[in-house]
Amino acid sequence: MAITQMKIFIRCLLLILLLVGCNNMKSPISSDAAQVKALGNHRVSFKSYEIPEGVFRGALWPSPNNVNFQIWLVDKNKEKFYDIPAPSGFDRYEKETTEDWNFELLKTTEAKQIYVAKRNDDSKAIQLELPLKKRQYSFKVLKNAQGNELIVFMDISETVSDKGFFGYVVIKNDE
Repeated sequence: MAITQMKIFIRCLLLILLLVGCNNMKSPISSDAAQVKALGNHRVSFKSYEIPEGVFRGALWPSPNNVNFQIWLVDKNKEKFYDIPAPSGFDRYEKETTEDWNFELLKTTEAKQIYVAKRNDDSKAIQLELPLKKRQYSFKVLKNAQGNELIVFMDISETVSDKGFFGYVVIKNDE
């Protein structure tokens, strides 16, 4: 009798572990598919994430009430929101400065797209290598009170359903 109960307990435990494991696959996971290089003597750091399959609709910016990016996804006609931690100092960004930057697609290969992002005043520039996606990349730039800038990149679409890609680059103000 004890052996039967032990088998039942082990099967239940395995089922719970499987369900938890499958649930984790339905949230954004850290990715090393992006590469970023500073084209100057400023410091950069970056993170990127693979977004679960669905129609990737966009991201809500961090705020004092929620220090995460909220990724907006539609999957099987259900809206889903996932939190991705924002870098320190960007829960209170001063303004969006996307208009101060130029983003140019330099090259496309079978697996990646290479972009150059450059400030219009030529003070800062980076090169981004991003995975080739069905959707086009969109870029936004936020600036915080310390003068650091955050370039956010994502492949969003109103209709294409596949795994999304989201990330950011922090460019430190060295002045």
